[in-house]
Amino acid sequence: MEKLGEIENQNNNGVLQFRDELSGFLASLDKDSEQEQRAFYLSGFNGTGSEMVDRIGRGSLFIENHCLSVMGGLQPDKLEMYLEKTMKGLGNDGLMQRFQMMVYPDPIARVKRNDIAVDKDSRNAVYALFESMDNLYTDSLVSYGAHEPNEFYKRPYFRFDSNAYPVFMDWDDNLQNKADEAEHDVITQHLLKYGRLVPALASSFIWWTVWR
Repeated sequence: MEKLGEIENQNNNGVLQFRDELSGFLASLDKDSEQEQRAFYLSGFNGTGSEMVDRIGRGSLFIENHCLSVMGGLQPDKLEMYLEKTMKGLGNDGLMQRFQMMVYPDPIARVKRNDIAVDKDSRNAVYALFESMDNLYTDSLVSYGAHEPNEFYKRPYFRFDSNAYPVFMDWDDNLQNKADEAEHDVITQHLLKYGRLVPALASSFIWWTVWR
């Protein structure tokens, strides 16, 4: 956690951590000795707060913008195991609900495989997009229409315009109804987090249209 805190301290826009196998990552956070680290990941979900990390023999480290994202792969049977534990209330602290965008592959028919060269232009365009988003700071965000920070919001922020706002609110009302009718509290907790996810995706899509 100390090393991750140092990386966050040097990257004020937040950190994306990629794990090829999430099962090992989740198993490590289940250990009693790693509960402080688990809490560190939980608090980094919103990306709106600050955090203090105590380092052994080197004092404390202040993270102004504690923003952590985790991405990786997980076998379906391992996912079912963790979801079962969560739904039974064993360690249900909201960690699994924070994995919001999951892709579960549908069975596909076997097809003849072709050796196709990588589309370098598309790959480079995606990399350039990610780099441009990572370099967005207060001045650049404001120049693209974000509201300046104030006493209530310490970072630049966007708002839906008069056309988008009622569309979002209708969608959010439907989401709330779906969450109320969910068959389990864990599903309700997961769905309610989409109220934050969708606006975040909207701002990313806007940046994509502006950038290109």
